[in-house]
Amino acid sequence: MGTRVELSVLARSPEAAGKLSAQVEQALLREGIDWYPWTHDASGELKRLNAALANGQSFTASASLLALLQRAQQAFVASEGYFDPAIEPMTDAWGFAELDSPRMGTSPNTEMLEQWRTARPTLNDLHIDGARLSSARRDLQLDLGAIAKGYAEALMMRQLQALNCQDAAINMGGQIALMGNTMAQQFPAVAIRDPRAARSLATLQLRPGESISTSGDYERFVERDGRRLHHLFDPHTGLPVAHTQAVTVISTDATLADAASTALMAAGPDNWQRIAKQLGVREVLRIDATGAIEVTAALYARLHWSAPQTHEAARIVKQIVL
Repeated sequence: MGTRVELSVLARSPEAAGKLSAQVEQALLREGIDWYPWTHDASGELKRLNAALANGQSFTASASLLALLQRAQQAFVASEGYFDPAIEPMTDAWGFAELDSPRMGTSPNTEMLEQWRTARPTLNDLHIDGARLSSARRDLQLDLGAIAKGYAEALMMRQLQALNCQDAAINMGGQIALMGNTMAQQFPAVAIRDPRAARSLATLQLRPGESISTSGDYERFVERDGRRLHHLFDPHTGLPVAHTQAVTVISTDATLADAASTALMAAGPDNWQRIAKQLGVREVLRIDATGAIEVTAALYARLHWSAPQTHEAARIVKQIVL
């Protein structure tokens, strides 16, 4: 899935921890192939699904991919389309389809963008009939990168529990999930970084069963003509988000946290609070294009601001009650 994964487990011995890690890694490596649309492995399931859709063919999905797509459809509806895996053609057109691609920031032409805005495919165009997937639109192509990491974290936690592991921490490209009271007590405070400086804005202690996900414009981006072009798009316009620098979401549902941070990044100042309610998330921190901070009251109460120059005295921090 184009990211680094760190797994920490509490076990009886290093050997026992190694066995747990090996079993989880085997499943995760398979998921990384199956849920990444640009894999070079021809056996990748999402890659094969996209090929079938492009050829106007139906596709029989595995139980795991089917469940992931069903979760994606729920997030698509609740977010009013601000979360939409059908963004894949725009990700490709802007040159962000491959990690560290030299094409990053390549702009699609005006005609392509206009066509996208007026007649774009959406996840709603994917028809699910049992395990059979199909679409009347051959231009429907899916990128599950905005939900697959969270879903994989949730599956890893379930797998570890089935292996009698009670305490674990997973860091998947910055999305962190904790399991167990002992791990939660020992795990260091999680930092929420400043999108424009090498420092943290605030820290908080995650609780057992929680996951924290951040979407931001500072990980994969290029500067072109004074604009920051990055891999997080508004599905409605096909353009990189310009009104928001970063969004952090905390939830006891790792899959939801992943999808919600992406949706709220795109939703913007006028819509994010409504979308957060519809998604069912209460702990959100949003940083707008000027660096001003909006944070829900539920999350604000848990934050420890890192330094005087980054807390309320120096930045606009607005508490939001959802």
